[in-house]
Amino acid sequence: MATDIPKALAAALAGAPLEQALEVAPRHVAAVRRQAEALYEAGKWAECVTALEVLALLGDVQPLDALMRARCHARLGQEDLALRWSEIAQKTLGELDTALASRSKE
Repeated sequence: MATDIPKALAAALAGAPLEQALEVAPRHVAAVRRQAEALYEAGKWAECVTALEVLALLGDVQPLDALMRARCHARLGQEDLALRWSEIAQKTLGELDTALASRSKE
């Protein structure tokens, strides 16, 4: 089932020693990332948030994750969370834009 990987990883990593968590990460990050994107495209908002949470736990945070998460929370009717993640997305994407602008000046 599509949502088993994030739930299993989250449960496994919740009480795992750091060494075990680091061992799990490289094997599953790409699969969880693809799953988060597929869940978003399928309109499975809560499951997508879970997958994004697992990615953050695994240390794989991409600039558009916060925007994706904001949109999921909005579609779930969780306005406070949607606003919070929208603000995080604006800040993150603003920082990325600034970094890219400074690179292009070099």
